[in-house]
Amino acid sequence: MGLPDHYKGFRYVQVSGLPHRPTPDQVLGRVVHTRVEEVSEFHCSEPFYERLDKAMRRTILNNLHGIPTDTAMYEKNGWTGDAQLGAPVMAYAFAVHRFLSR
Repeated sequence: MGLPDHYKGFRYVQVSGLPHRPTPDQVLGRVVHTRVEEVSEFHCSEPFYERLDKAMRRTILNNLHGIPTDTAMYEKNGWTGDAQLGAPVMAYAFAVHRFLSR
């Protein structure tokens, strides 16, 4: 299967038009983003902060599609202010220096 020519962030999916309810193995969601290397890890004794770090990393990846965006669900244009504001956190977690220099 090739890469999609478009993408859309989502939380829920509604499937209609089938003669029966689809089974989970009939529905495919795929995570897509620009490939960047993870360069750090975060561990602590408080599970909340570890979950927060994982959510931050997923959010960054969700918004790396050739250009940095501010929301994978709606925004498809890159705005330099968004990238400038998020660059220190992106660089903490991922090797994004080459990506951001474009």
